[in-house]
Amino acid sequence: MEILLINGPNLNLLGNRENSIYGNDTLEDIEKNLSEICKENGVSFASFQSNAEHEIVEKIHASKEDNVSKILINPGAFTHTSISIRDALIGVGIPFYEIHISNIFAREEFRHKSYFSDIAEGVVFMSMDIRKIKKLIEMLQESDLTEIEVTEGEEAVRISRKSSNDIVVEKPTSERKVESIVSTETKETTVSGSKTITSPIVGTFYRRPAPDKDPYVKVGDVIDAGQIVCIVEAMKMMNEIKSEFSGKIVSIEVEDGEPVQFSQDLITLE
Repeated sequence: MEILLINGPNLNLLGNRENSIYGNDTLEDIEKNLSEICKENGVSFASFQSNAEHEIVEKIHASKEDNVSKILINPGAFTHTSISIRDALIGVGIPFYEIHISNIFAREEFRHKSYFSDIAEGVVFMSMDIRKIKKLIEMLQESDLTEIEVTEGEEAVRISRKSSNDIVVEKPTSERKVESIVSTETKETTVSGSKTITSPIVGTFYRRPAPDKDPYVKVGDVIDAGQIVCIVEAMKMMNEIKSEFSGKIVSIEVEDGEPVQFSQDLITLE
């Protein structure tokens, strides 16, 4: 296996750039540590950084001939603008993971759009902590797995192979520094005999597939496991939310068109 790490614009400034957001490690520190981890695990490693969009496109093109197995890419600001890098990744067909040091959804609104999330194997928001990178490499080696979770002290990382629109979301609070997987097949919780479908992603809640269509479900409906119950729009993608189990809908907790947060209650069943 050969892994290629690609870093986009301004990531050469790591260690000297907004340390409260991006940490103290330099890009050279990260590349050196990752190279050592790969060597320990019998994995070939190469890294590349550029502030120029066309150079990143050309490096992705060359990765096919270089027999790269997996690409880890932090596109930097190109996350929100680059159709050409997106097309290059699609063109070579090499599985890739989109990585960000900060949680882009917790920052300025213009950073919320990603041109890569819907085609990536996974989207990881995390500090470039060497322990997390090591676990990511171990996960990549176990590429026959569909999901792996690791925990180190107060930190935890869970990454899932993309089967539909699975993504990884960070909850970067002082109480909880955790990356957790969310799937468009929902996270559901049970409280006092009820079953609550929660939002798997930050976005906008819609009860109908289209404005002129009937709602997917209404209070009083008895639904089956796997049934679509609503849509959450995120990053211009309409994500169908499916229930994991059967039950009777007793309440719908949000209004049509209302913004929702990660893990916010959507629908309660009994």
